[in-house]
Amino acid sequence: MSEVLRMTETATCGQVMPCPVCGDDDVKVFCSTEKAPVICHLRYTDPAAAKAAPTGKISLARCGNCGMVYNR
Repeated sequence: MSEVLRMTETATCGQVMPCPVCGDDDVKVFCSTEKAPVICHLRYTDPAAAKAAPTGKISLARCGNCGMVYNR
């Protein structure tokens, strides 16, 4: 998935932040998932505990201006 997203003054959590390095808003998402483990360094004792672990969204984006890659 690749799309250009723009930041607005009334941005919500669903919109892309500008690049944290240069502030440009030419940002392209190249990888995303809805259910990434929130704490990725834990080892679980059984599959049920692992499946019950909290998850969150990851959306990796690349700035078209400076090349910075970040989780938007």
